[in-house]
Amino acid sequence: MSITIAERLHPYSHTAGTFCMLPGTEIGLQIFPTLIHVFADSAQQPICSVRIDLEGPLRDFTVEVDLEKGRVRVYGFSVQGYFCYLLEHRADGIGLTFEKIAFKQVQCHLAQLYTLHPGETLLVPIAYALPQLPIPNERLSLGMHRAQDWDGLKRRFDFKEIFPLWMRLGCATPQKADKGALPLLQTCLELIDQGRKDEIFSAFKRLFLAGFRGLLHPRLFDDEYQGISGAQQPNDSLPDALSYLSQGALAIRSLFFQEREDAWIFLPCVPADFHCGRMVHISTQQGDLLDFEWSKKQLQQVHTKLAEQRPLRLRFPKEFKRVRLRHKFRERGQMCELVDGFLYMPAEHGCALLFDRFQK
Repeated sequence: MSITIAERLHPYSHTAGTFCMLPGTEIGLQIFPTLIHVFADSAQQPICSVRIDLEGPLRDFTVEVDLEKGRVRVYGFSVQGYFCYLLEHRADGIGLTFEKIAFKQVQCHLAQLYTLHPGETLLVPIAYALPQLPIPNERLSLGMHRAQDWDGLKRRFDFKEIFPLWMRLGCATPQKADKGALPLLQTCLELIDQGRKDEIFSAFKRLFLAGFRGLLHPRLFDDEYQGISGAQQPNDSLPDALSYLSQGALAIRSLFFQEREDAWIFLPCVPADFHCGRMVHISTQQGDLLDFEWSKKQLQQVHTKLAEQRPLRLRFPKEFKRVRLRHKFRERGQMCELVDGFLYMPAEHGCALLFDRFQK
């Protein structure tokens, strides 16, 4: 038996003018039923726009960010019938492909008029090479499996739904060089470092509300003027808003797993509301792979596959005194003593390590 997460992440919105990111890139999009604005980095003004000739009113208009395949899908029904198009990364821009059209062709305006048939792609050029980060294998699940309708998700405002999406998109967002302080993000990092679990939610809530619009599109300042203390203001010396995604994702990850010097730390700062969850396909700095899960606020099992044989120090929650170690699932294994939650593993223990039966 292995630890897996079956849920697939594809948040969506039915709101016209939804902001979102093109996964794996630094490109932002604002999508209306017949218009697409393209933004570079955290720019306030679009670098280009595409107009699509679809006759309205539209029905069931949907913008979906596919965090599995790294693309944006837009679909719905116009007066002419059903349509579905994809926005995907290209080395020199964005590919707009009509996957399905109930009618023979559709016209798009981008500097000039283009006519697209089903399966054809229009390249929306970007003035510079557009790098793309792969969508990471690393996944987080916090036991919540509701529909990923963004409008309903924001009303519920449950970080068990938000964090897995934020972490996955943020880990696939290019990191920019530091251009200044981000006070709201810095507050979250300090609280995690100090282990102040009870204050984590309020700090992340301020960061989320002030730092994002639409489907996790980072913004330079809170243009909704919500009165959030510490939010960037229009006249500030503004850093790159992409850090809200990339650095925010690393902050979320550090709630559940940290690497410090030669030690792996499991569940170092998990808020009490996260009573169960899983993290899988975690890649360490040395290339090791980790999966682990917890339930009823207690660590249940940890699976590791080391890139090479070497000594390890593992830190589990301090309340545990003993843990079972196995190298294969069918082994009976042996119980190991923990000292303040620490376990030292010499190199001769091999490359596959399975921990379970944590005892207090």
